Amino acid sequence: MVRTRWWLRLLVAASAGLLAAAGVVPAATAQAATVGCRASYEVLQQFNGGFFAQLKVANLGDRINGWTLVWTFPSGQRLTHLIGARATQSGAEVTGTNLSWNAEIPTNGTLLLNVLGNWSGVNASPTSFTLNGVVCTGSVIETATG
Repeated sequence: MVRTRWWLRLLVAASAGLLAAAGVVPAATAQAATVGCRASYEVLQQFNGGFFAQLKVANLGDRINGWTLVWTFPSGQRLTHLIGARATQSGAEVTGTNLSWNAEIPTNGTLLLNVLGNWSGVNASPTSFTLNGVVCTGSVIETATG
């Protein structure tokens, strides 16, 4: 009986070693990540059909390395420049992506962007922002990774 257990342990150990040597490893277990953000947008100046606004995004979740921020202008505004990000606008939707120097947003860190644009009629502020696909509600959620 003792000899059988010894052989069984040896067989299990040898099998594990052969599988590892062949590159076969057990699947990794899923890990949890926290994501969440809070955004604020404030028009600081309006002038002759133009405006200057400040956009702050607080990272409430785990550290971010590389980000994309999306929002929609509600009143037909046109972005002329987004200071602190590469930006594109398609219709009312604006997409900003990080620059090399500001790709990382630590936990509880804040991303600050300056928005320059044109408007006519009404210059209503955007009300919804998404950071890496997560709506900035001020709440933190857990997601599974890996």
